[in-house]
Amino acid sequence: MEKELDEMNRGKESAPYQYPDSLMTFLAYIYVLLGIDYGGLQGYLIGLSKLVPFEIPLYNYFQEGKQT
Repeated sequence: MEKELDEMNRGKESAPYQYPDSLMTFLAYIYVLLGIDYGGLQGYLIGLSKLVPFEIPLYNYFQEGKQT
């Protein structure tokens, strides 16, 4: 994920992206296919992060649809 973020942020002048596009795309599929709400997505990521450590987006990040 770090490599993708580095590439996304290269040459960017405003605030850097915090989460890679691939993570957001993956979560969009989970959201649509399984019908999990935003709180459920965060719970899913908490469980996943126990296997593969990474920073988890906050619930309101999904709700507001932000990508800084």
